[in-house]
Amino acid sequence: MATKQLSHHPELEDALAEEPFDEERWIVLEDWLLECEDPRADLVILEKRGADTKRRLRGLARRLLGTKHATIVQKVYQCDWRAGFLRECQYTGGPDPLSSFLEAPASSLLRAFMLTASPSDIDHAVGTFVNKACVRSLRRLTLSSWNHDGSDHRIACAGLENMVQLRHLILRSVMLAAAPALPRLHALTLAPMRTGVVALADQISQIAWPSITDLSYEAPNMLGDGIGLRPLLALVDETMFPKLERLTVTGLAAAELELATQALGDACAKRGVALVIAP
Repeated sequence: MATKQLSHHPELEDALAEEPFDEERWIVLEDWLLECEDPRADLVILEKRGADTKRRLRGLARRLLGTKHATIVQKVYQCDWRAGFLRECQYTGGPDPLSSFLEAPASSLLRAFMLTASPSDIDHAVGTFVNKACVRSLRRLTLSSWNHDGSDHRIACAGLENMVQLRHLILRSVMLAAAPALPRLHALTLAPMRTGVVALADQISQIAWPSITDLSYEAPNMLGDGIGLRPLLALVDETMFPKLERLTVTGLAAAELELATQALGDACAKRGVALVIAP
């Protein structure tokens, strides 16, 4: 079994990609791996026993992660493995070796992924997702970068247009040039750095998100400067978020909490939007 190549069952994998959180579909795939004595069957047995799989994963690294596995394992962390497939993980780095990782069997059923890259790399890195198998199963994507100078740097992120199954997009100090046309995308989380609050407010007032029903805003620590009402009230703009049903705001400083709660409460009440504000 040690030298046997990985087997593939397109119908079972397609079914899981349609419902990547469906436990029964995972069990069906695991049973098939056991029946055909796939190299990943050892992982299934160990997982069912609750045993440590690290040693077996290392032994299968080349087959699961491809020829650049030694580099990939240094950049991928917070991994949720099941039956030799990475269901969720985080990656820090540029488009290389991300492209190789996304072509590897282990990434073909990703359902949640966090990409952290420099402002100069993140657009190209997202572009590596185009035509990769995981876009059919990916439901939550986090894009994380930094904006130390407060510039209004917006990225095209053309690769997002390929993620037709995406439900939740999380932008951490990342600003887009336009909202991706993804009809199933209903949840958006915005988490700017302190230096990017003003630029993000400008972006919100200029770019419409027609499919978003659930919007979250994670306020940064402003070191006593205060966020102000403009960035917060932009979150309730009916022109930019016409289908908004729920707004969640977290991290506001105590000094701003009362005023922000009143202003956002009034704006949300006029639209019939449910509001949650937490420290």
